[in-house]
Amino acid sequence: MALTAIHTDLASPKKCPDKGNARGMETAALLVVVWLATIAAHLFTAFGAGSGFSTDDAMRLVEVRDLLAGQSWFDLTQYRLDPPVGVVMHWSRLIDLPLALLIRAGEVVLPTAMAERVATVVTAVLRGIHEAISEYQVTYPEYQAAKAWMIEVGETGEWPLFLDVWVEHVVEEVATEHRHGSKGTIEGPYYVPGSPTIGSAGSVPMRPNESGTPLVWTGRVTSTDGTALDGATIELWHADNDGLYSQFAPGIPEWNLRGTFAIGADGRFEIHTVRPAPYQIPTDGACGQLIAAAGWHAWRPAHIHVKVSAPGHELLTAQLYFPGDEHNDDDIASAVKPELVLDPKAAADGQTVAYDFVLDPVRS
Repeated sequence: MALTAIHTDLASPKKCPDKGNARGMETAALLVVVWLATIAAHLFTAFGAGSGFSTDDAMRLVEVRDLLAGQSWFDLTQYRLDPPVGVVMHWSRLIDLPLALLIRAGEVVLPTAMAERVATVVTAVLRGIHEAISEYQVTYPEYQAAKAWMIEVGETGEWPLFLDVWVEHVVEEVATEHRHGSKGTIEGPYYVPGSPTIGSAGSVPMRPNESGTPLVWTGRVTSTDGTALDGATIELWHADNDGLYSQFAPGIPEWNLRGTFAIGADGRFEIHTVRPAPYQIPTDGACGQLIAAAGWHAWRPAHIHVKVSAPGHELLTAQLYFPGDEHNDDDIASAVKPELVLDPKAAADGQTVAYDFVLDPVRS
């Protein structure tokens, strides 16, 4: 939207002036933040910073902190180096200014430490974009197409889908890299809290004659020291034999194939359900356009979602997969891990599988 259009919209007598002014201030603040982050990323790249958060970046952040704490603009000495005389740094304050202003802007609504984190992460993301543009010589028509596509992602409400499919798996790996217990993976977009509570053994809610291979899953929930976790819960949900989720597709009962299992003192559970089917993520919107343009497929392998929790332990979010699925190795969401692949066995009426969970105690 053009700035003149924004101005006209805010000035309209049909709108509440206070709300209009608030929206105008929010828009202006967002533009300033993006502008400052872009300048910071450009300057960091122009002055030779490598990818990632380098030692130079860390020293720049220290220098910015000193500037914000009152050190003179013209005093480029870093007194933490070779004290008490210090070392005169070799770069200009012009590199510090955008990051300093971005931190100051963030401090209006965030604690200083969080404002610093927002500033450094946003700067790093933009720097990565700038480097990709330079490396691949992105043209103006390509840039305009990308901008139009990003606008469409927002207008069609597909940012959650985009982030869940192409970003969340890295966030999950970073968040859980310290753990020694069971592996986890992404949550995905189809979780709904509050599913019906079942005992430690029972069947998830399902339709009469629910389509799909019956599956009986037994296992145990323990801590990393092997202790059974009394009071643990397993929230389970998955797609049906058509690849559809209840509450996200029409004509399916509200809690179909969704349930919460309450685990007893021995930590054991027995879950009766059916094997889900693989499915494609939605392709009728902006994310589908990206998939088609890149020549990717949209398939997710068949999987069962779980959230496993227990008092005093970290929440485990995982998806469990089945061997032989053709998309285990090229899942569009990059969420499959070898430790999460089940080993089902044939039974008289369907299949059985054994799989345990080991939860990490909450870190002190």
